[in-house]
Amino acid sequence: MRILEARVEDRSYCADFGRVEAVVVLFVKDRVGQPPHEIRMSTSQPLHGILPLEDRLIADAIRLAQSINCRSSAQTDENMPLAA
Repeated sequence: MRILEARVEDRSYCADFGRVEAVVVLFVKDRVGQPPHEIRMSTSQPLHGILPLEDRLIADAIRLAQSINCRSSAQTDENMPLAA
């Protein structure tokens, strides 16, 4: 999975937990020859941190998307019949 672009949308601060919740929009290309498509990931990060908040939100969304992509690829491979 190749990330072409990422942007943070719909941020909200949750004062009870001191975290910012956001939707991160990722434009990705899964395979060569396929058109890019949009993935929306919900994520949250502490308000304060070493890196800028937007960078942390995007990095977390990318990590989650890659994790989901790896799992779905593994499940698809398991369901494929073996070649004779």
